[in-house]
Amino acid sequence: MEVMLAKYTDLFEFAPVSYLTLDRDGTICSINLTGTSLLGTERSRLNGRRFEHFVAGADRSAFATFLENIFVTHTKETCEVVLLKEGKIQLYVQIEAISEESERECRVTLFDVTDRKHAVESLRKEKMAIEALLKMGQAAEALRNAGEAALVGLNSTPILEGPLSSAFSSPHANNNKISQRENQVLQLLVDGNCTKEVASLLNISGKTVEMHRINLMKKLEITSMVNLVKFAIREGITSDLA
Repeated sequence: MEVMLAKYTDLFEFAPVSYLTLDRDGTICSINLTGTSLLGTERSRLNGRRFEHFVAGADRSAFATFLENIFVTHTKETCEVVLLKEGKIQLYVQIEAISEESERECRVTLFDVTDRKHAVESLRKEKMAIEALLKMGQAAEALRNAGEAALVGLNSTPILEGPLSSAFSSPHANNNKISQRENQVLQLLVDGNCTKEVASLLNISGKTVEMHRINLMKKLEITSMVNLVKFAIREGITSDLA
């Protein structure tokens, strides 16, 4: 019996896994060396101490239910809690326990799963980061497509600048703002005539044609000849000179 007890003691004391026994109130009755190392406290300060004092406050209710179930079901129960060591270091621990035949105590095994928890958390954060990058990529792609669509629209629609509706609400309808001569110059330019040709057709100088063109652009608040021509085409302005 002494030999068997010695072997049992060696197996219990020097096992690489944390073993302890708890009574119905969760008081530590015995604990092996690995368990004392896990909790970071000398054995003399552990025996007779409530195990729940090492459990994080948020998990104490779950641990109390777990401990109660052990003595009700008489089967192996498992739970996972956060433990606080004396140095306030948090450990994630998986607990397995089963009641003894006497039903006065239960045998408990503690597995440190902190590294696994941290690995899972790292993977979760990495997954979130990847998903965020994918969403950013999708948003960038959507913006790029929208930009391309806008460029297509600009290429297919005359580019107008300024409040042009006040200048021409319909073809030739702005006589109060644009003079008859300016209107003639605009019509001839739209028909593809150069400054010299417009001057010859209207029997005026090239400088006068340029002056009328500049005045037109100022009145219509248009900054380029291309947009001036586009505006005239949109308004249906064509030469009606004989």
